[in-house]
Amino acid sequence: MQQLVFVNTQERRTSRRTEKAEILERRLEDAIYEAQQRLKRTADKARQRLDHTKNEVRKKLDRLEKQAAHASPAVTQQIEVRIAELRADFDVREKQLETALEVAQHGLRH
Repeated sequence: MQQLVFVNTQERRTSRRTEKAEILERRLEDAIYEAQQRLKRTADKARQRLDHTKNEVRKKLDRLEKQAAHASPAVTQQIEVRIAELRADFDVREKQLETALEVAQHGLRH
C-alpha cells in the first residue's frame, strides 16, 4: 500500500512538472510571437520612412534643378552646392534606414 501511495505521489509530481513546463513553453512562444510582431512593425516603419525620405529628396532635387535651369550662373552654382548637400544627407539617411531594415528583417528570419 505504501508503495502505491509513493508511485501515485511521484506520478502527480511528474504530471505537475510537465504541466508547468507546458505553461512556460506557451508563455515563451507567446513572447517570441509578440517580439516578432514588434520587429515586423519596426521593419515596416523603417521601409515606410525610407520610401518617404526618397520621395521627399526627389521632390526637393527636382525643384532645385528647375530653379537652377532658370537662374544666373552665380545662383546656379549655389543651387548645385545645395543639391550636393541634399544628396550627401540623403545617402547618410538612406544607409541608416536600410541598416535598420536589414537588422529587423534578419531578426524576423531567425
